[in-house]
Amino acid sequence: MNSPIISIMTTDLEKSIQFYTTVLGFSKESRLDLEGVTLQFLQHQSVTVELVALTNGPQFTAGTNIALTFIEESFAPVQDKLIHYGEPAPTPIALPSGVQMMRITDPNGVAISIVLASSISH
Repeated sequence: MNSPIISIMTTDLEKSIQFYTTVLGFSKESRLDLEGVTLQFLQHQSVTVELVALTNGPQFTAGTNIALTFIEESFAPVQDKLIHYGEPAPTPIALPSGVQMMRITDPNGVAISIVLASSISH
């Protein structure tokens, strides 16, 4: 199976690109401007995100049916990038299972969990 592509509908393409590149470290890849829709592909390690912006036609509620989880070695780089981006950096929490995580939200309302790698049992 090839690597999956995660598609996220957005109402503000440029703000979404800035968030994913600045806060989460994605790089901009190809962009397709088609009739009625713009697709911007972003890449981070083996994860591809496709931001989908409708340029005309029916509207939608962004961020309601998807959540993302990233496993990181430390919370500090993400917290620092959030502050640089102009967003508050949440305090990580420990779940009853011992997993440490923090939750953030992208400009589209997509819930993103950052999980500390060392807190996950393998």
